[in-house]
Amino acid sequence: MLVITLGAIGLGLYASQSALTSVQSALEEVKVQIPEMPDVKATISALDPGAAEAPGAPQARPTPGFAQIVQEFGAKGSGPGQLDDARYVTLDADGNIWTADYQDGRVQQFDPSGKFRQLIQVPPDKNDMTLIEGLAADLRGNLYVARGGDI
Repeated sequence: MLVITLGAIGLGLYASQSALTSVQSALEEVKVQIPEMPDVKATISALDPGAAEAPGAPQARPTPGFAQIVQEFGAKGSGPGQLDDARYVTLDADGNIWTADYQDGRVQQFDPSGKFRQLIQVPPDKNDMTLIEGLAADLRGNLYVARGGDI
């Protein structure tokens, strides 16, 4: 039954040359409407010659057309103002940015411009774990950190 059905569909498409031409025309229209992605390496090279080829240098990632990078802050590391494995972010009522590293229990506050303000070390749970599983702030100034089933 499946072979006969597929054969009938194939025969119908083969017999209908106008249907095939319509599909090809539609594909050509779609190709014309999709813009080409910019050459990220060329853009980086134009801004900082040699940066794109530097070994170990961070490579720029294009943002989707519907999004843009608004702000970047912090650096890789485990010191104050540095982020090791930041998986959670929230904003408080004053616009401060709070981040939480997943494994080490570090919660950090940055002002709205991204300047480091403070580091809070969340104590381990009853199983000696500091895994952070969630972060939220409310409009009353409370910060909530979920850790090991506790808030």
